Amino acid sequence: MDPKILEMLFIAVSNGVALFIGAYLARRSAELSGDRRAERDESAELTRQRREALLQRLALQRRALDDYARIVVRWSSAPGPGAPHTREEDLAADQESIAVYAQMANAFGSRQFAEQVAATLHAVRAGRGNAQVFPFSVQIVSACYQEMIRAISELEKEIGLPAPRSPARPFLPDEELAKEATRLFSRNVVERSGIDLGMVDQILERVRVNPSSEETESSG
Repeated sequence: MDPKILEMLFIAVSNGVALFIGAYLARRSAELSGDRRAERDESAELTRQRREALLQRLALQRRALDDYARIVVRWSSAPGPGAPHTREEDLAADQESIAVYAQMANAFGSRQFAEQVAATLHAVRAGRGNAQVFPFSVQIVSACYQEMIRAISELEKEIGLPAPRSPARPFLPDEELAKEATRLFSRNVVERSGIDLGMVDQILERVRVNPSSEETESSG
């Protein structure tokens, strides 16, 4: 066979192989690019769905906190003097406590926490007009509020919501706050006991102005 013809055939075959390989590589590259794009789209969709789920959970938690605050205020209202709890009131309170348990378990994902929240409502109700139970109910309700707010703040961080640039700062030193809270609670206990607050204020003022008067009288 003519060498030129062989050369032409070789070139043609080589070009054909090159075209085939090029076409294969191009098709394969497009397939890989499509796969990567599909993976990115799938990942973005999963991220979007997760964010939406977290936002829904955040809405549930915020609503649960608001509902809890309203219930605490309502249950804290002291009944009239000598007014006992009726069976209807007790039944309604039990039903509401069960509803709060379900809401908290769904919003915060913890049955144990939900049980404790429901228990705080019973403590609040028991503390109405009861100076012994009242400070305990205030303490556990405050702890419950703090835990809800902590969980909500952590969820907001996970979602990536911006924190306040100028968050509120404590407006009283801890010692002064504790002192003032004790004074207000003591005044509340005195008021509930039926003692005249004006008379108590006069006695305290007399002691403050002349603290050594009693010692002087006793020494005389």
